Amino acid sequence: MSETSSSFRDKEELIEIKQQLETELHKVTSQFITIQNTYKEQLQVASQLDHELCTLRSNLIVSGATVLYEYGSAPKRNPIGLKGTPISDTQQKKQLVYEIRQFSTASNLLQKDNDALQTRLRNVERQINNLERWECLSLTELQLEIARWIQEKRIQSFKTKQNAHSATKPR
Repeated sequence: MSETSSSFRDKEELIEIKQQLETELHKVTSQFITIQNTYKEQLQVASQLDHELCTLRSNLIVSGATVLYEYGSAPKRNPIGLKGTPISDTQQKKQLVYEIRQFSTASNLLQKDNDALQTRLRNVERQINNLERWECLSLTELQLEIARWIQEKRIQSFKTKQNAHSATKPR
């Protein structure tokens, strides 16, 4: 009889522990969903800003090329020099070559920045897609994903500690 009552108490305790764990998991899942939604909104705003910045930089490159092509630098392009003497064709060509080189350098730098922003934009879009995928999951699937993610982090942490420990061992 005592075995039955103790096993009954054990079952009650296990049920109580299970309910507590389910409650905690539900709380953590709710917090996770809230954080993910906030993060998604921030990523979308960042994505829009990055896209606008890329567009502005592209427009700047195009408008800079147009201005340089159409007008150049007016004081230096004047066919009459500062002392009233005409500027030779060679000097004008040298000046044009110099201006084109300067513009090309600036354009290359802007293009590198633009490429970096495009990469960042792709990463942000990938993160948004991942978040949208998470949103489509049911609560159970989401809990399984969270558990899988936690397990992966634990394994990574364990491997890191193991590697650190093996590195400090004397050989």
